[in-house]
Amino acid sequence: MKELIEDFIKQNEIIVDLLDNSSQDYAKADKIIPLFANKLRQTRFNPALGLEFAKLLQLSNDKEIFEQYNLTDISKLFESLLSLQDSSLDTYIDAAYFEWSVMDNIDKAKDIITAGLDKAMKQTSELKQLMDKIESK
Repeated sequence: MKELIEDFIKQNEIIVDLLDNSSQDYAKADKIIPLFANKLRQTRFNPALGLEFAKLLQLSNDKEIFEQYNLTDISKLFESLLSLQDSSLDTYIDAAYFEWSVMDNIDKAKDIITAGLDKAMKQTSELKQLMDKIESK
């Protein structure tokens, strides 16, 4: 089990390194997308890369890249990420922005926002309860 934990941590470190060194540089999206695709294949589609990958796919100007998918594929990717990472508020925010500003699907964006707000309030309440328990000791 120790080896499994260590392997998992090593994979996380590789992913963090990729994210730290290549993500958020959206001006270079077309150069970063193949790096992400390769890393996704190596890490068996780790969800930690999924959100950044979905954002990068929206920015591609390279015909060889953007002709391989369509906007509904990105929408499906966000749905998958929301079901897998249902406590990641960043995923709710990015998915809602995508549905609203790219897909022009206001109702779906509102549904995503509502679900995200519900999750945020629940998590905030849980954190508050935990803090109260810690402080009462």
